[in-house]
Amino acid sequence: MHFDATRQIDIEIRKLDAIVQHANDAGLLIAMDSNSRSTSWHDLLTNRRGRTLEEHLMSKQMHIMNEESHLTTFRSSRGTSNIDLTIINNQLLRTTVQPQVTWRIDTRNRSTATKYIYNTHGWKQIT
Repeated sequence: MHFDATRQIDIEIRKLDAIVQHANDAGLLIAMDSNSRSTSWHDLLTNRRGRTLEEHLMSKQMHIMNEESHLTTFRSSRGTSNIDLTIINNQLLRTTVQPQVTWRIDTRNRSTATKYIYNTHGWKQIT
């Protein structure tokens, strides 16, 4: 899902809430271009959009699955940042199978601002 950087974060969060509601208590994993920054998802700083989103995710019992990396998911002439998130809900976190999601950043294409990412998705039984 994509959050438009030019729109107020509260409007964008409503899209997230609609998806969560549609999941109807099923396990949910969302890949998101949040266009917001937070140290909670291993960016160097937290901006207002990031703080609003992280507080909302906590209030909805959503969990940020990003892991720290020296690679960033966004680069432009103004700098680099981590604005892409993988989030899951409590229902998925509590299941007997836990998602293993690894995002890989394609560093070959240096001409675009946004790095291309892909994931390898598998399930691991928790014993």
